[in-house]
Order: sequence, then C-alpha cells, then structure tokens
Amino acid sequence: MTRLRCVSLLCAATLLLGCGNEKDIDGRLEALAAEREAYLARIEEVPDEALRDEAGKVARLLFWMLEAEIESEIPPETTEYAEDPLRIIGDYDDLDTLARQYATGLIATHDVRYRPQATEIELPFAYPFQNALSWHAAVLDDGTRLPVVDDGERIERFMLSAMASNGAGGDDAAADGEPGLVQQVSPTSLKTLLREHYPNGEDAPPVQRLDGTLTLEIPRHVHRVSFGPGDVGRTRTVGDYRIRLESLDGHRAAVSVRGNGSDGPASTEWVERLDGRVILIARDASGRTLDHSGSATGTPGGPERMLEVLDEAIEQARRGQPMDTEALQAELDARQRELLEEHDGAWFGSKTFHGTIAELDVALVDPVGGQTRELPLSLTPTYFEVPDNTRELAPLSSAATVYEHSFEALEGTVADEVDPGALDQAITITRDDYRDTGDDLAMVRFHYPDVVSNRLLRVFDRYGEVSELRFLDAEGQAIAMPADEDAREALYEFTIDRIEYHPGKFATPPARVTGRLEVRLLPTLHRRWVDAGSLPAGAELRDNAYFAPPQQDDRTLVFAQDRSGRYLRKLAVVDYGYDDAPSREAHYFYGRPARVLLLSADEAEQASYRFDVDLAR
Repeated sequence: MTRLRCVSLLCAATLLLGCGNEKDIDGRLEALAAEREAYLARIEEVPDEALRDEAGKVARLLFWMLEAEIESEIPPETTEYAEDPLRIIGDYDDLDTLARQYATGLIATHDVRYRPQATEIELPFAYPFQNALSWHAAVLDDGTRLPVVDDGERIERFMLSAMASNGAGGDDAAADGEPGLVQQVSPTSLKTLLREHYPNGEDAPPVQRLDGTLTLEIPRHVHRVSFGPGDVGRTRTVGDYRIRLESLDGHRAAVSVRGNGSDGPASTEWVERLDGRVILIARDASGRTLDHSGSATGTPGGPERMLEVLDEAIEQARRGQPMDTEALQAELDARQRELLEEHDGAWFGSKTFHGTIAELDVALVDPVGGQTRELPLSLTPTYFEVPDNTRELAPLSSAATVYEHSFEALEGTVADEVDPGALDQAITITRDDYRDTGDDLAMVRFHYPDVVSNRLLRVFDRYGEVSELRFLDAEGQAIAMPADEDAREALYEFTIDRIEYHPGKFATPPARVTGRLEVRLLPTLHRRWVDAGSLPAGAELRDNAYFAPPQQDDRTLVFAQDRSGRYLRKLAVVDYGYDDAPSREAHYFYGRPARVLLLSADEAEQASYRFDVDLAR
C-alpha cells in the first residue's frame, strides 16, 4: 500500500459527527491549526532526514484532511441543484445501449481560423461509470502523423529542443529528434506542438484525424436504495451488499457498505474496489436533486491510529532508534488492517450537499459480473462554422441520441419569473472573505433564484445600478466615503452580481452595508411550439437541425423534442452570414427533432431590491 493510499483513509476522522455552529467551527479550526504547528515542530526535531520528511508529508496531509472535514460541517448559505448523475440510465433500454450511445456521441472539434493548434473533444454526456479516454496519434491536414503525448518530461524536452532550434538559446544538438507532437493536456483537450511553429502554434496545420482508445465499464447491476432522516442506523440489503445509513445531519450524510456474508471480506482490496462505485444522491423537500460540495471516504478512527504510528516513530527517533520509511509504511498498513477488521471490512463514505437533505439515495455500481470494453476511436474534427453566404444547411450530426433533463424546467417545475413583491424573499445573499489568503478582499454576492427567465437574461444583465449604498460601522454610523470616484472604487465596486470591497482600506472597519439594487425582470414569456407542418415562414426542420428564419429575434431560444416527447440536448448553434440578407442561426441537436419550442419574452421591466447585510464574521 502506498503512503497516499494509507493517508487517504484519515479523512473520515469526524465522519459521524454532527454539525456545529459557525463560531464553534472557527474555534475548532484555530485549535487544529495550533495543533498542526506543534505537531510539525515535533517532527522537525527528528534527526533522521528521510523519516522526518516522510512523517512531515503524512502529518501535513492528515491535518489538511481534518481541516476540510471540519469545514464541511458549515451549512450552505444557498440551496443549489444539479442533475441526478444516474438519471441518464433511464434514457436507454439497457446499459449496453448507454455505452454505445456515449461512444458514438464523441465529437472532436477545432477552430481552424483562430486556434488551429487546439483540438477539443465534446462529450455527449457524463458517463456515469468508470471510463478512460486516451489518444495515441494525430494526423495533421498536411499529412504529418504525430504521436499524442501526456508525459510531462518528454514534452519539456521537446519544448527545450524547439527553443534551441528556433534560436532561443541552448545546444543546437538538442534540436535533433521528432518534428513535433500533440500534447494531451487532458483527455478532452489537445494541443499541437511543432518545432517550426513553437511556441504559439497559430500556423500549425489543424488535426485532420485523431486516433485513440475509449475504455468503458459496463456494469451488470446498479443497485439503488433510499433513506430518510429517520433511517439513521438502518441497513438495506441489495444483492451481495448491506448498505447502512451511518448519519444524516442537515446537509451531510454518511454511509457504510459491507459484504452480505456472516464473515464479510476484510481486505483493503475489497474496500478499494468500491471506491468510485458508491454514489450518494440527495434531494430536498421539493424533490429536486441537490448539488454537492465535497465527499470523503475512509474508515472512522483512522487519524487516531495513524497519529499513534507517527508518535511512536517520533519517540523512537528521539531515543536514537529511528524507524526507516519502509517500516513506517508497514506499520501504517498494519493499523489499517486492524481498522478494517474492527469494522467488518466495511467501506465508509460521506458527502456534503448544497441544501437540506430530505431523502438520500445510495447507488452501488456492482463490481462483480460486469465487463470492461475497449473501443478504438478514429475521429475527424468538426469545425463549428460555415463559410459566408452558405445557402444550404450544412450537415453536422451525431449518431447518438442524447436527452437534456434540465429543459424540463420549461414545463412548469420552476416559476417563469419572480414576482416583484417577492424579491426580498427570493434573492439570497452570501459573503466571501479572502483576507485569510493575504488578499484584502471581501464580497457580498446576490443570488437570483432558479427561474425560467434566467435562460433569457444572463447574470451579467440581471442587475443594474446600485444606489444609496452605505457602509456602516459597528455603532451603526455611516462611514464617510471620498467624493472622488476613483478613490471610492479603490474601496468598493459593484460588478455583475456582487459588491467587492477592501475592508483594510476603510478608515473604520465596515460592519454592515445597505443599499438599493436595480433588478431586471421578464414577467411575460412566450412559448410557441412548431413542427414540420407549422414552421415560421423561412424556417426549416431537417434531420437533426432547426434552421431559423432570417427575421427570428436572436433573443429567441430554441429547444427541441423528439417523438418520445423528451427534450434533446443541443449539439451546436452555427451562424450563417450573408452579404445580401440577414444572418440565420442553425440549431443542431443530438437526435432528430419532431417539434421545436420557441421561447421569447417581452421587454424587461425594472424593480428595486433593498438590502441590509451584516458583514461581521
């Protein structure tokens, strides 16, 4: 077992603890920071350099995990939603079909005009199981075949070689070697590096074909059970597993998974097989899926056991009998095995969410009986532009059919707009403080609720002017502001959806801020459904695309459903420009639209929102 694998089990130290209030949490974080410094100081006294370095790394990682765990107890200031990561399973007949749709839906794209050196991979959706995307070779437009490389040292050697060959210094002999390579920045982002075009690459020929391999896990079973707040301590049995709700406290939940035998497996290998295969999904009282802010895995009691090992190693070193790093690792492994045996070989995990949990689903991707499929890929990149004066609708399709569940909000699951009289309750405020990072910056951020009008009115346009802005001191007295505008902007500024201010520059520390914020509303939305027999004049519905008429307002949004009545995910929007006519937009989808929804709004109306925010921490 590697050192990092051992220490990763420490993050469950406070896994089963309840939430505390913010002042209590601040106090615990301060105490933890003091404990960390004292502990690191003890380690610095260890005379053996190798042991000192290894123990220091373990201790620093341990305290970082403990700090993150304590911070996870802070309840979220706003409720945020996300899509159920496993809902995609229900869109297809079986998991094999899901895998095929994902593989056929991969699209390589590039911008041959402005960034020919860059190639991107568009994923049709987030594959819910283990997967890997790797690239081996690329063929450029001029026929040059290059290797795809993600080895940092090899890339660095090539860059130094290219600099030398381009007269940027270095040994000319270093210029020998390959003429170029394609750097795999990430599985979905690649960059062509050619010696003669290094470093910018604007003149590099674009990639004409990309060869690689897609590896997909296709499980045999995905088990799913549900718990509520009253089910803490209860166990659900599915297949060969027992899933227990260990805790559910507000926005945090913790579970354990054991084998369904009387003497369930107690091995690190069995536990590690479940990592990434146990998925916690939470919903609030509205039934909507909550977004999550963090997760942790590990056996409870791990930090105490690991600290015992470090303490023993420190004391032995002080007595002149230092433990070598291999012995330290072996002892960490032994303590971990003890923990697993004490907990019946259980896997433990927790997750924090952006809202209060009303129902928790635990999905277990069974590691037994599935298959791993390796698929060769050969993609020709697509350019999401067409030449000017293109009259015919250019083909831009995908063999995959992909649905977009977030569009279901258009059907009334959320309101179209906020009532002007309800802005006080609808807009939520959070505070961000970056002073502990050494930057004298704090923020007051205004969060608009999830409504349909957000699709038509971006956050950049939602808020207007701020007026009557006053910063107050602890006594409630207004802090005098300079008359000069530049001087005021050095203290504070409203931008997009937040007030940014610099507390250290105020003559008196600000304790509150009050003011009035202009808010733009779209109270009247218009929905128009059209199909092939009722299209607007000049529009076309062909294959996987809707070709809008020239006169369509560019503020009109376009959505599509297939014959099943489900919304299709949009592949791209391409502008068609003409010298002698207004431009048109083509909306391409993953699938064939049967009908199209045109969403528009009347002109925005103005409303005022008054705020009074406590800035004290």
